[in-house]
Amino acid sequence: MTLDYRLAGVISIILLTGIAGGTINYFLSKPEKLEWSSWLITSFVGIGASFLMPLFLRTISSNLLSDLFIEKVKYDDYLVFFGFCLLAAISSRAFIQTLSDKVLKEAKEARKEVAAVKAEIGEIESSFAPIVDSMTEQELEKSAQSEAIRAELTDLEKEILKAITSHPKFTLRSLTGITQAVNKNKTQEISREEIREGLINLVNHGYVAEVMGKTGVRWALTQSGKVLNEYGGCPQVSQKESRDLLI
Repeated sequence: MTLDYRLAGVISIILLTGIAGGTINYFLSKPEKLEWSSWLITSFVGIGASFLMPLFLRTISSNLLSDLFIEKVKYDDYLVFFGFCLLAAISSRAFIQTLSDKVLKEAKEARKEVAAVKAEIGEIESSFAPIVDSMTEQELEKSAQSEAIRAELTDLEKEILKAITSHPKFTLRSLTGITQAVNKNKTQEISREEIREGLINLVNHGYVAEVMGKTGVRWALTQSGKVLNEYGGCPQVSQKESRDLLI
């Protein structure tokens, strides 16, 4: 039996069970008067329900339909498929509504999962962007250098830029780590809120990138911030001085 004959057999079962199931459904409704138009309508709906059976089998991850096309098919699978299609045609309205609700629900859940995955990918990209940027050799134009040198920042903001790059290991810095680096060797400590305001100002100027991760907000220098830090009078602290700073 070739594939064409098997496909024709499956379609024949769907059509036959659709008509038979529609007829059964029509008589189960106990019409007061037999009308050809009403019978045709229920039969047509039954055929539609039967044609939805392959979709239903796919939603429940059943291999029944696939088994009908294998080389050594079990013929009792045809009887089982016949029964499924007949049952769908008999309860055509309820079956169609239930299947529609199920498919729409799965589609909504799939869209939510895709949105969640996209958000997670975006979060990962934003987390690794500063790291990749720091490991990539950049071609610095003179105009960019001049603009960075001319940038006017407060002393605290320059110290924040220096503090972000003070750790020899970490590129993404926490507010705690930056605060500790800024207050290193200071007699009068600067509050976290002041440093946070400075960070926000640097983010608004495009010198610092704010990264939202699962462990909280982290900050890293952008390429413009690196240029400013290098040419704007913010020398790096030595690794020896920053070795005991916490991220």
